[in-house]
Amino acid sequence: MFFLETIKIVNFRCYDIKQFNFHPNRNIIIGHNAIGKTSLVEAIYCLCFGKSFKNIKDSELIRLNETFYRIEAEFESDHMKEKVAVVYDSTNKRIEKDSKTYKTISEYVGTYNVVVFSPDDLEFIKGSPSIRRQFLDIYMGQMDRSYLQALIRFKRLLKERNELLKETHKPIDKTLLKLLTEAYVKEAEVIIRKREAFIKQLNQALKTQAQHISSDKEWVELVYKPNINGDNLVNNFA
Repeated sequence: MFFLETIKIVNFRCYDIKQFNFHPNRNIIIGHNAIGKTSLVEAIYCLCFGKSFKNIKDSELIRLNETFYRIEAEFESDHMKEKVAVVYDSTNKRIEKDSKTYKTISEYVGTYNVVVFSPDDLEFIKGSPSIRRQFLDIYMGQMDRSYLQALIRFKRLLKERNELLKETHKPIDKTLLKLLTEAYVKEAEVIIRKREAFIKQLNQALKTQAQHISSDKEWVELVYKPNINGDNLVNNFA
């Protein structure tokens, strides 16, 4: 178990330089409008996940007229102190934990799990399926590294396959297309199976919580319906 003990924010959003200390139990952030409450939450998320929960570029997080931002913090985990820093200098991003520097965000994701709820989450219900897939990817990726790696490979293979299909100046290399398709299908099957298992676990937790707040035997159940059934992936993409 870990908790965020202190966080120091430099040139991030509305903050020039500011440090906050937290209690190991519940913390409530209060203040007037536009004072920086959401920016603090965003900094904590960025520190734990490596990027903002909003769909924006890192350059947009830098304070006006500055060239970099830095978020550093100290966590306590099993009575041990852990120091973490996320730095972006308008060109490169660097994530450090104690004496280790992470080469990629995916390597760091899952070190500290974080969940955020915001008004934008209404789009989870009303928005497109891509928003719901993004929800699964963000939170499953933090808990299951094999899912995250499968997702990274899946997106890379999809991009390579699409680029190959777009080539018009020469005949398509059917052997390469077949290899990319087979690899792509393999990763897609992993992703679908893991999403199905995650939704099943989520339903179990949802049922337990629903019974605590309602005596009604009926309860909401989440259903995962991929556009293409995993059993038919090969037939559809081959």
